[in-house]
Amino acid sequence: MNIRNRIEGVLLPHFHRIFPDADGKDLFFFGKKADIFSPIFFKKGIDIRPGLVYNIFNETKIDYIKLFSLVETSNGYINFRISDEALSLFAKDFENISLEPADTINVGQTPECLTARLLDAANTADRELLLPIDSELVHKALWICMAADSPSSARMALRIAGDVLDENRRNRVLSKSAALTMAAALSQKNFKS
Repeated sequence: MNIRNRIEGVLLPHFHRIFPDADGKDLFFFGKKADIFSPIFFKKGIDIRPGLVYNIFNETKIDYIKLFSLVETSNGYINFRISDEALSLFAKDFENISLEPADTINVGQTPECLTARLLDAANTADRELLLPIDSELVHKALWICMAADSPSSARMALRIAGDVLDENRRNRVLSKSAALTMAAALSQKNFKS
């Protein structure tokens, strides 16, 4: 099951208490300020109750792990940040994917080139384990690479993977497991227009 479906399955029941017709179209992934956000309260003109935010933050779990490290409201929007522990759980879905550099690599922001660069980053990483995720850019890159589920989000994953690799050259922000997870995730994406 893809990550979007797993999250919708545990998050939407909270929304159904107020909006029985809420569905996946009310959740937006990969926002600039949040990993996931929803404008449903803004669109319906209803104030977001603090109790709902509290319940979502404390009760939304996947495999007994809290899904969110932050749930906040802003101008009728509800914003969610995926917890590092949930990212680590999702990363397990990519552990057994065989990774080999492609025979032919087109240079640039291509899946083959970025995968090869991520494999190199994994081989030269200062840390082994995914947690803790010390960099906001690594958090965002892991999230987008793993959760991308459309051609447009796959292209977004390529861009942010390139950004994190550029940062890694300067500051060594990638752990071995983070680089391998991103490489495995990119190898599974659909990059067609």
